[in-house]
Order: sequence, then C-alpha cells, then structure tokens
Amino acid sequence: MRKLWLFIAGLLLFNFSCAQVDVEQNLQFQFVSLIVKDVSSSVEWYSEVMGFSLEKEFVNEERGLKIANLFKGEHAIELIEISSSVSPEDAIPNFSKKLRIHGIFKVGFGVKDFDTWIAKFHERSVEFQGEVVQDPVSGNRMVVVLDPDGNRLQFFERTD
Repeated sequence: MRKLWLFIAGLLLFNFSCAQVDVEQNLQFQFVSLIVKDVSSSVEWYSEVMGFSLEKEFVNEERGLKIANLFKGEHAIELIEISSSVSPEDAIPNFSKKLRIHGIFKVGFGVKDFDTWIAKFHERSVEFQGEVVQDPVSGNRMVVVLDPDGNRLQFFERTD
C-alpha cells in the first residue's frame, strides 16, 4: 500500500511540475497602458508618428474616463485619459525632470530602419531625450523620444 501512495504522490508531483512549465511557456506580453492628458491628441500622435491604428474607444463621462486601444500588428497600446489624473510636476513640489517615479520608466521598440525613424521623428518635431547612442556591446544604436505627455519611448536598432 505504501508503494502505491508513493507512486500516486510522485505522479501528482510530476503532473504539477509539468503544468507549471506549460503555464509559463504560454505567457505572452499583450499591451502597455499609458495615462495621458488628452486621449485624442495622443491617438493622433501614436497614429501619425508610429503608425498605430485606433481599434476601439470607450468613454464613461460619469467616471471621467476615456480609453483608446491602438494596434500595430500584434502590438497594442492602451491610452487612458482620467479626469482625476495629475502630472508629476503638479503633484510633487520642486519636481525635477531627473526624478524617477516608481512604475513604467520607458517602453522599448525594436526597429530595423533606424535612420528612417530618426528622420521621421525630426520631420514630425518629436522631442528627443538625449542623443542617439551606440551600445558598446552590440554596436546597435538607440534613442529615447518623448510622446506628447512626456512618456519615454526607446527605439533600438535591430539588425536581424
């Protein structure tokens, strides 16, 4: 009888460990959400500058909430305008641009034609945060730009 219980316990443990691996392998990143001041102007910016398409909008006037879901292929950005949101400049006395707040620091994108993106940013008067830099390990270039609300978007040169 003891051997039977050990066999059953071993079988359950094996099944449990396999189930954990399957769950982890099925994890897939879906989207990023950003709180913005004006959802309409942000939709326009992400559409014109980055080529995202507006798929759906949600407005709840009672709650002071507007949401826009944008897609570009499999990639999605959710833009949220909330009437009760406040900018770091308004919320923190003596706010400095060098201050880092817990939460999303930046959103990264890999791009194959880096120079075309840089030219597009200049053409559209996109604000750069710093200069284009080159990764000393990969040799690939990267740059950080700001969306209309100051959210950092980092673009990495892809060579694959």
